[in-house]
Order: sequence, then structure tokens, then C-alpha cells
Amino acid sequence: MTHPNPSQNLENRARNFLCAHGGNRGAQLVLLLRRHPGRAFTLPEVCRLLSPHGGFYGDLEPLYKIAFQPIPAADAYAQAQYLRRRRQLLARIESGDAAPALKEELDALDRELRRITHRRGALKHAIPELDKAYHELYTAVWKLLRKAQRRDPELHRYLAERLSYGSQFCWREDSPAPSQRPPDNPFI
Repeated sequence: MTHPNPSQNLENRARNFLCAHGGNRGAQLVLLLRRHPGRAFTLPEVCRLLSPHGGFYGDLEPLYKIAFQPIPAADAYAQAQYLRRRRQLLARIESGDAAPALKEELDALDRELRRITHRRGALKHAIPELDKAYHELYTAVWKLLRKAQRRDPELHRYLAERLSYGSQFCWREDSPAPSQRPPDNPFI
């Protein structure tokens, strides 16, 4: 009599768990990643693949634009140019040139500077659409892992060890051997 492979048993439990929670966005993400093990997906790719017609994230057009945008949303050079132009406009306005176009341009520059910088002038380096979509996916994965933890701690460990999410999403087939894993922290 042959004994079943314990890793195959865990694989089957994971597949059953993910299929049972197929309506969960986190489960949809993990199923997508498991179909392409080892491949790293960017956030716009994941959103497009999970919901090609919107729905998951809502309007995907801003994410598509970001995915093909060769220039970052804001950088130090752009900020310096905005500040230089702002100083020029203020000097012209203070010298008595009260043209409405100058004030409109100054207002537009001020709006843009508020959008790309924090209160103290540091660049935000954040795109709101990406932040929202990432937060939704991260929360969905976190909820899925929490459900797995409540149902089966071994299944939770299996999923958590193989799922990689951060700036990119990936399913790793290789997992550290039990002797190489960091010990569980009993205080968490």
C-alpha cells in the first residue's frame, strides 16, 4: 500500500480551499498566480487579468495609462521646474503685471505642487489609483490568509510561504525546507 504524498495532500487542500472561496478577490489572485508559478505580475497586470471589463477595481483606464506611462508621476526635476516657474510668476505679479493668465498659471502650478508633494515639500511618489488598487488586493489576500489560518494553520503556512506580494505578485513553487524556516514567533 502506498501512502499519499503529504505535499500533494496539502496541494489538494489548498486547491479545494481556493475554489470554495472563489468569490473572494484574494482567492482569485492566488488562483491566477498558481496558474503561472514563478512569474511576477505587476499591479496593473493583475487588475487587468482579474477583471478585464472593470468591476474588480472599477474603472481600469487610469491603471492602463499608468502601466504604459514612461515617465513617473512626479520627480525632483519636475518639482524644481515648477518652483522656478512659480518664482518667476510671483516676481512678475509683484512687479505690477496683473494679467489674468499669470494668475491662472500660478494657481495651476500651486495645484500641481500640492498634488505631487507633501506639506513639507517632499515628493509623494504615489499614484492614487495604484494605491487604491494595491490596498484592495492586499486586503483581499490578507482576509483570505486569515480565513485559512482559522480553518487550517498548516494550509495557512503553505499559502503564506508560497505567495509573494509587494511591488509585484508571484506564486513560488519552491518553499524553504522546514529546517530553514524561521521559527514561529509565539508572541505574535
